[in-house]
Amino acid sequence: MSSSKLQYLKQCTSTQDHLKNVIESINLPFAFYTDHQTNGYGQHDSNWKCPKGSGLAFSMALEVEPPYKEDLVNLNKAVTAAITECIASISGPIEIKWPNDLIVRDKKLGGIIMNLVSDNSILLIGFGLNLKKIKNTQSAISLEEIKIEAGVHAIAQSLYHALTQVQTFPVDKLKHIYDRLLWSLNKEVSINWAESHSNQSESAIFRGVDEHGRAVIEIDGELKSYQHGQVRLKYPK
Repeated sequence: MSSSKLQYLKQCTSTQDHLKNVIESINLPFAFYTDHQTNGYGQHDSNWKCPKGSGLAFSMALEVEPPYKEDLVNLNKAVTAAITECIASISGPIEIKWPNDLIVRDKKLGGIIMNLVSDNSILLIGFGLNLKKIKNTQSAISLEEIKIEAGVHAIAQSLYHALTQVQTFPVDKLKHIYDRLLWSLNKEVSINWAESHSNQSESAIFRGVDEHGRAVIEIDGELKSYQHGQVRLKYPK
């Protein structure tokens, strides 16, 4: 169920906070996971609760090593690709919706959050996966809904193994690996602008992710790059 560096928590407020609280006293890599999280969070501190058995909350700390130590954008891509391919080995095909969502059938199956600490020498990875159907949420999907049965302990062990190997990804092959996993690459999408106070959408073509981790958006034949927070790719209705 758990190795000495992969620990299951029966319940916690947040696996990310739990990891941060002990990070000075543990040897890395190290991970915690639970299927009962009461006050977790995702990008921009969005709340992510996980009632008992409804999902997997997984957090891991890694020392950042060459060749990724000076290439944090590609480290982010490598981690995202590794998690996506790991879960895809259980669920079947999954895509990455920029910047950090894992999606199936145009709906969110899981999400990733990453933070650097200790002068950028340690990467904290948080991952949430929907195991059971989420009520009153049209943009989400779960393993239950795609008829996949997988134990939380087995998934966590697979994630831990994949992430311990992530920095062996050859950088020269990473773009191909990452790009083939991108949702709606070179396709028309609906976007929202962060500075807009309306819910109006605009049509654009998503041309991928540049060397700085920004989304490349084409509107009326003009290409521009935007950071996460400036623009949002909308889920189809």
